[in-house]
Amino acid sequence: DGDLGYAGLFAYIQEGQHGQGGIVRNVGLVGGSITSTGNSGGIAGCNRDGTVENCYNTGSVSGTIAGGIVGRNFGGNIQDSYNMGAVSASDDECVAGGIAGHNFNGHIQNCYNTGEISASGNECAAGGIAGQNENAPVTIVNCYNTGSVTGDVSGSDRGYIGGIAGVNDGSSIKNCYSTGALVNVTWGSHMYAGGIAGKNLDKPENVIENAYYSGAQGVAFGADSGCVSMQQDAMRTAAFVD
Repeated sequence: DGDLGYAGLFAYIQEGQHGQGGIVRNVGLVGGSITSTGNSGGIAGCNRDGTVENCYNTGSVSGTIAGGIVGRNFGGNIQDSYNMGAVSASDDECVAGGIAGHNFNGHIQNCYNTGEISASGNECAAGGIAGQNENAPVTIVNCYNTGSVTGDVSGSDRGYIGGIAGVNDGSSIKNCYSTGALVNVTWGSHMYAGGIAGKNLDKPENVIENAYYSGAQGVAFGADSGCVSMQQDAMRTAAFVD
């Protein structure tokens, strides 16, 4: 139920006893839409210390915290999953991601997104894999994005869009690439757009390694060490993917 704050094929994946979280495996959502005023995900609104594995979504997802697979990934693991649906978030400080809207102390591995991702509102963040990637040393690994990422803010408001993460805060991005277009709806505003991350905070925990992008800059706000510019054709070759 979107009115309760969590919406998805599964609203909430709960942590279990003895540190063992719930497991959702081999599940797909084809078409339709998931909508909430809070946390929305194609598979789960929230994944708390659980595992989502070998899952996919092709439907549209919208909310304040919206992800193609999981809205809020809180200490959970998402792996071998993909999203093809449109994901949108709106409101101040909203986040939208192809796999997870807000990835907090979680792990995303071997995942990809081809859907269109968008966010609108002051301090919004949108990313091809995660809108906000926060507080985890090993976070986004072996992932790619080919979907467009769009941000829309007005006046003096700020926003962050990235091919992999809108905001990378105390976390890592490793062995990833993005060929998705970055679309800034309001160019006169403070929208930071980067091929890998819109914003990469200056923290020792922030690590970007082997991150490839097509476009003008790897990170719009912050350090871009570890980001490598490459033509899209080169990233489509078998040698690069291997």
